[in-house]
Amino acid sequence: MQALARDGFERRGTNPVDLSGGQNGRAPDGTARIDNPRQGRGMVTGSITVNGNTYRFNSGSRSLFSTPQGTYRVTAHRNTRGDAGFVRDGVGFSFLMEDPRRPGSDRFYDPRAGRDRQYLRIHPDGGGTGTAGCLGIVGDAATLRRFRADMNAELARNNGVYMLRVN
Repeated sequence: MQALARDGFERRGTNPVDLSGGQNGRAPDGTARIDNPRQGRGMVTGSITVNGNTYRFNSGSRSLFSTPQGTYRVTAHRNTRGDAGFVRDGVGFSFLMEDPRRPGSDRFYDPRAGRDRQYLRIHPDGGGTGTAGCLGIVGDAATLRRFRADMNAELARNNGVYMLRVN
């Protein structure tokens, strides 16, 4: 257990997700690292590496929770978006984040909030700084277009599913 903890794996709950390639999922394809984890409400920052490129993100806000730590099944959602909170410098998109134990649902249990969360996405950090719990990619239009292309390349390479570990 100490070796696993040292390598960034944690024991979580009593119903672990099988990420070994069994029927519930597979090993993560990538990792999003949170710089300043919070046990309550508040914005966190971090980095996510996709297709060999690393990008910065914001998650949560002063009054909202950030993305819960855990493993997510990322799939395509909307390759273009026009909603203010999902657009920065004219570039908008969103990728769906699912609990691998609940295929087809975007609900994910957040022990910090003591309830399910839903509508978790990866999108540009548009509008004001921070998100309502999603991973908001930070950068100018060129950076956001590059992230979208990298995520689409990963999805194409992995049959439409990208497993992401957030820790």
